[in-house]
Amino acid sequence: MSKIKIIIAVVILFLLLAIFVPGYSKLQKLKSANQDLTKKIEKLKIENIRLTKEAKKLTEDPLYLEKVAREKMGMSKKGEVIYKLLPTEAESGE
Repeated sequence: MSKIKIIIAVVILFLLLAIFVPGYSKLQKLKSANQDLTKKIEKLKIENIRLTKEAKKLTEDPLYLEKVAREKMGMSKKGEVIYKLLPTEAESGE
């Protein structure tokens, strides 16, 4: 009689494991994905703040706008001549 109880207990244990282990595994994967997405959201919030400040500076600060136009877009004032210096062979590592 006790062997039957042990066999029944083992079968029940295996059934419970078969039912709950896949769900637990999926829960762990979802928690990991949630943490990754939370980190990504925080990075995007910081980037959004930086871009908002940048946009504000571009609309409100004419000196900053001129600096960006000159450095990033290669623009110049009327009558200015822009010289681009190319690296020499010694500087370029050839």
